[in-house]
Amino acid sequence: MGSGEDFGSWGAALIWAVLAATIGVPIWLWTGQELWLALLLLPGIGFTGAGRAAVWLALAALPRRGILLAGWSFVAVAVADVVAVAVWKLSPSGWTWPVAVVSALVVAAVMYLAVAAEVVGGWTLTHGAALHLVDSGIAWDKAHPQPDRYSSLLSAGRTAEVIGLRPPPFAIGTHVLADKLGEFHSRIARRHWVVDDTAAALRHAAESTAVRREMVAMPLGRAKTTSFAQSLYEEAFYLDELGRTREAVALRAEEIELRRWIVGRFDRKFPALVSKATRPQAKTTTKCLVIEVEKLGRSMKDTLALALRAQADGLSELDRADEATALRAEADTIAPLPG
Repeated sequence: MGSGEDFGSWGAALIWAVLAATIGVPIWLWTGQELWLALLLLPGIGFTGAGRAAVWLALAALPRRGILLAGWSFVAVAVADVVAVAVWKLSPSGWTWPVAVVSALVVAAVMYLAVAAEVVGGWTLTHGAALHLVDSGIAWDKAHPQPDRYSSLLSAGRTAEVIGLRPPPFAIGTHVLADKLGEFHSRIARRHWVVDDTAAALRHAAESTAVRREMVAMPLGRAKTTSFAQSLYEEAFYLDELGRTREAVALRAEEIELRRWIVGRFDRKFPALVSKATRPQAKTTTKCLVIEVEKLGRSMKDTLALALRAQADGLSELDRADEATALRAEADTIAPLPG
């Protein structure tokens, strides 16, 4: 990862090499002087160090939008270079475009990894302390599942630097880090609530919702929709605690839509698993899996019914009795109350 002392890692070196070749090769071909290419590429020469430094700064120190623009620009330049070389060397052969397309895909993947190495390195260098606070905060909360008022107040700690923190662009698996940030804020919110600081709890719950909202838009982030729905539930709960019923109802409506989607997906996929488990050659592990998945599905439906009833209570407070009655009926259909 980039350290700043050597102006980045292998990623910055590779990116600068590509940029240097993009600049140096045409000058070399035009002037016939290889010195231009040597000045830009050879290690230990000023242009090389300055180039790597510029790449590292672009991917580690710019604002998020600047990093995105610089990173994709570097990838685009590399792809354009390899396509141009393929066309130059192979045209008019029938292999020209197949080779150009395959080469472009390979180069794009390598350049993406090079950009990611520098972005993540710079992000870690800048936000390493906040990330440590997140990890230690989650670990403490797991070790103290039922904190008392005093320990909750102490463990809430210095969390201002985590507010607004988001995973770096280009990193692999950003949805996992986003989910961790959301979990941290959710746990900190609960600690504030334990000491009757509901306003602070709401701030962290809102941050948890915000970061997980971005998470579900990330590649693979949709797999963690349940976490996002949980953040919506918690934020709506704290809004209710503060008497902000109208805002809570609006937020819980989004939660309910998500939970309906989750339950609907379960209802579509579960019969196929049951069918597989009832075959004569089905393994015992498959049959056990059906039982566990069925329990999970029941839990999803119970949670949806809970959200529906909470929403009905909120709508009743807002004098929207017809909507409240419909939601209670839906909840009773999904998970009837005992007795």
